[in-house]
Amino acid sequence: MELFEVFYSPATAFAKLREKKWAWVLPALLVIALSIASIAVMLNKFSANDIIEYQVQQSGRDVPAEGLNQAAGLVSVFMYASPLVTIPVMIAVIALVLMAIVKGFAGETSFPRMLNAASYSFWPTTVISSVLLAVMVVTAPDLRALNLDNPIPLNLGFFVGPEAVGKGFAALLSGINLLNFYFIWLLSAGAAILSERTTTGKVMGPLLGIYALWILGKAGFAALFG
Repeated sequence: MELFEVFYSPATAFAKLREKKWAWVLPALLVIALSIASIAVMLNKFSANDIIEYQVQQSGRDVPAEGLNQAAGLVSVFMYASPLVTIPVMIAVIALVLMAIVKGFAGETSFPRMLNAASYSFWPTTVISSVLLAVMVVTAPDLRALNLDNPIPLNLGFFVGPEAVGKGFAALLSGINLLNFYFIWLLSAGAAILSERTTTGKVMGPLLGIYALWILGKAGFAALFG
């Protein structure tokens, strides 16, 4: 089954998806479910009140006592509901980007195929990140130890805090992320296999360029407004 094959033989899994227009739906639903489960693990260990209070303190402001419970309720609802919207949108946007890259190199593909590439690339990366996040949440004694902004130890920014190098450079280091590079590789391989006259390298180059621009923008924003 492609859901399992994509972990150990992604080329085989993607090749089986060429004529399956709606194959992307199942991994998308599983990604949404895993994301909601991760939120449940987080809120089971730390309340929404704790999370809001921690984030407000990190911003250097005082925590308003009034309205905290009401805000916590809204935050909880938003956290649980957001994957229902953000994940399908992200899959659709990435599929459009992949399609544009393939077409840009005179390749041939279709939007359903690129949806398959995007959704099946999200699936294994979400499993890995969800498991690691659950471990970090369960073992963290408090929110300060967890570091909500960067909780998974797969990037250089996790090991070098903003206190040591500044928020801008810390954001730049967080971009050197093994999981993100794995995701980009999966996207590139999937798009190449699910298209004609396109190679993994041709897709990966523009994706890495887009990712580099995003990280530089994130680092710049953190340096100026962080």
